[in-house]
Amino acid sequence: MDEEKTATPGAPNGSAAVLDQARADAAAEERKCSKCGQDLDTEGYPLFCKSCRAKYQREYQQQRKQLVESRGYSAGITAMKFYLAGRFAALGSGSFTGNEVAHLIMQSKGPDAVR
Repeated sequence: MDEEKTATPGAPNGSAAVLDQARADAAAEERKCSKCGQDLDTEGYPLFCKSCRAKYQREYQQQRKQLVESRGYSAGITAMKFYLAGRFAALGSGSFTGNEVAHLIMQSKGPDAVR
């Protein structure tokens, strides 16, 4: 291990200059895009360049859209289950064939609103 890099400020042999250089190197490293490694042309967090930030925003908006669609789809399925359960409960107990159940489901108009 190199002694100059592990020295503390104020120690002999120019160790303060070595630490200043190490800090400068670290600061220069921080000014790189964390995705592609190019020089930053933006400020703020996350440390993305303009092209990576734009790509991130496009992907994020697409994922949000898919999430909203999946929530709506799930809510619709849940509403339809409640509706059909209520409709079959109103028919009372009885023996139904698969064709009769399919016909009843196809005749049903569906739920009025999502619960």
